[in-house]
Amino acid sequence: MPFSKPSRGDFETCPAYRAMDVVTFDPSYEPLAWFKACRHLELKATTPIENRWYGACAIGDAAARDRWTQSIGA
Repeated sequence: MPFSKPSRGDFETCPAYRAMDVVTFDPSYEPLAWFKACRHLELKATTPIENRWYGACAIGDAAARDRWTQSIGA
């Protein structure tokens, strides 16, 4: 994914961008941070053993995002 993580607001350059507000919480359920992300952002595990994750677009690569945008219209 070619965008900064967590988002600094540069998702807007993606044609499939759909804004979503995200709030993170600490173990006591107190809010820690608020940021913007894309609804298509999903977490994927690098390996199940290492318990590491990365952000990826659920739609796919840039070509897939362009096709998705064309299929739904303006």
